[in-house]
Amino acid sequence: MRPAVAHAVWGALVITALAAGGCSRLDILNGRLGAIADEQARTVLLDALWAHGSTYRWADHSNLRAAVAWTDHSPLGDRTTEMVWLLDPWNNRVRVDRPAERTVALAVGPRLQVFADGKETSDLAARAQAAGDVRFVRQLLPMPFSLTEDGLNIAWAGTRTGPGEARVWQRLLATSRRAGDFGQNDRTVVEIRKDTHRVDDVVIQWPELPLLDRPMRVEMVEWWDAGGLALSRLWRFVPTDESGKATGPAMYTVRVKRLEFDAKATAEVFQKP
Repeated sequence: MRPAVAHAVWGALVITALAAGGCSRLDILNGRLGAIADEQARTVLLDALWAHGSTYRWADHSNLRAAVAWTDHSPLGDRTTEMVWLLDPWNNRVRVDRPAERTVALAVGPRLQVFADGKETSDLAARAQAAGDVRFVRQLLPMPFSLTEDGLNIAWAGTRTGPGEARVWQRLLATSRRAGDFGQNDRTVVEIRKDTHRVDDVVIQWPELPLLDRPMRVEMVEWWDAGGLALSRLWRFVPTDESGKATGPAMYTVRVKRLEFDAKATAEVFQKP
């Protein structure tokens, strides 16, 4: 759909939702988009959402389950961990299963619980690892729809031009409105191709494991159509300097092996392993 038409349709949907006074998932999504104060950022995000399948397609789905393979690259060789991620974006709930380690992480809003062999643990290393897992699920798995998450500020961050000025990326900065959520160095910059309105990269500096504030460029490739939406199924984490220039080869690779929308998931799934 052309951007101008997309904006017109979105505007009509907002008016309809307000008139009806309902609180459907589409109403919630439109309300969050309407709350973005930066007009240029809102326009760029809207174009990206429609290029990735549209707002109403995202609102069609209640949750998203993914089977993923996380690979750590090191001089000693690669090590791959299989995980199952379950995301309920409408109620801010996440479940992460690591079957080989017999651990489950449950996050509802800011509350995080970690279970090992069915028993809750307060082990700091396990909780730090789980916090990182949960953030990847919330912010990278549903990109760019994660930019509509409640509690985020979205701002225009200028453009980046590629070699020979042949390509231009529009940049959006995502920060938290909740005091204390993110540290001083915590940042997320989403780079969107101007000609296609598709996400190419996400530049992050996150305090959670395994990143620990190391700047990374997440290259998002191999987009596939799932549930009427375009989502990336291969992410490469490349270390960078402060300017965004690569300083080495990829440190981590995430491959999304399977995606399932609207998985059967009761409230108990997010309450206990």
